[in-house]
Amino acid sequence: MSAGWKTAALSEVCSLVARGVAPKYVEDGGTLVLNQKCVRDHGLNYSLGRRHDEAAKRVSADRFIQVGDVLINSTGTGTLGRVAQVRRPPEEPATVDTHVTIVRPKPGEFDLDFFGYALIVLEDQLAASGEGASGQTELARSVVAKFEISYPTDLAEQRRIVAVLDEAFAAIATATANAELAFENACKLFESAFDALMMRGDDWVEKTVSQLVDEGVIDRPLDGNHGAIHPTKSEFVASGIPFIMASDLSDGRVDLDGCYFITSERTASLRKGFARDGDVLISHKGTIGRVAKLQTDHDFVVLTPQVTYYRTRMPDKLTTDFLFFALQAPAFQREMCRVAGAGSTRAYIGITAQLALKIRFPSVERQSSIVQSLISLSNEVEALKALYRSKQLAFAELKQSLLHRA
Repeated sequence: MSAGWKTAALSEVCSLVARGVAPKYVEDGGTLVLNQKCVRDHGLNYSLGRRHDEAAKRVSADRFIQVGDVLINSTGTGTLGRVAQVRRPPEEPATVDTHVTIVRPKPGEFDLDFFGYALIVLEDQLAASGEGASGQTELARSVVAKFEISYPTDLAEQRRIVAVLDEAFAAIATATANAELAFENACKLFESAFDALMMRGDDWVEKTVSQLVDEGVIDRPLDGNHGAIHPTKSEFVASGIPFIMASDLSDGRVDLDGCYFITSERTASLRKGFARDGDVLISHKGTIGRVAKLQTDHDFVVLTPQVTYYRTRMPDKLTTDFLFFALQAPAFQREMCRVAGAGSTRAYIGITAQLALKIRFPSVERQSSIVQSLISLSNEVEALKALYRSKQLAFAELKQSLLHRA
């Protein structure tokens, strides 16, 4: 320990280490309540908070957040341990719910901003200190109170360190914003190029799927089928038949390594939802419009009720590869979301509504050319994504390195 520095448990240097209130939610009025969604990237997003009916349950004065308070997400895998400090007064009185812990330093012990940085240093340790089953992990108030922080006793030295960190973090924030902007612009260019490639020409046909079936332009071009009834958690096994959920569809692929499995016996009791290698899958409930091409050595996989499979029956008219991209076309995605009411927690589009959507396609020869161009574009975007993620990781590591050095 450097001279002039001190180490102490949070219980010794804090006037409050406590969870928030159990809200009685109302749509309008009431008191602003911050939840775990509000705590992200060491900052607070007040717009994601909800409203509490104080007439039904009074919030004690010490549970209203104030400048200097550090808020720690204290429930759930993935969110647990995230830290943010209240560095500016809220625009209105606000508290937190029972999934968030308020850590308030004693007056005069710290430069408040230094205290916030000191707890950000502990973020990984806090995340690793949760107890309980997966998804129900809890970071107890008593555990938080035992954590130790090191700090210089001289407030001037604390302020000097804060000034250095503020300057460095501002530069990192600018670099991060620039990387995000570059990535967003690349995605917009990809979407524009995608739209241009999918623009109908003289040789294109545009019809609803049902029209394609009825008029015989293609003999049952798409066999669309929703997934099976969702098994209970107790029915999932370590290996067996893959059971695919909407969350398993990502970046055009199906995650067969991270998915759940069910037994052959349970599968035999199901009546529908059996997708095969080469089928195109699309999510139609909750998260609308995720598209993936199934590539598997299994004879088939079982789909959750959140997912539909499409299977082209006449590849000489409509190829699977073109179908895969046609379902991702921005115009098709926008229409699918509109019909499904996407943005609602109950967003859903049934098979009948899906079959009423329009698909545009040219000759098979032209389809092949478009697919090759889209594959090249997709590869470029994937490379940009990888670069962006590596920059994000590098910035995060740099922040932690600076904090520890400070």
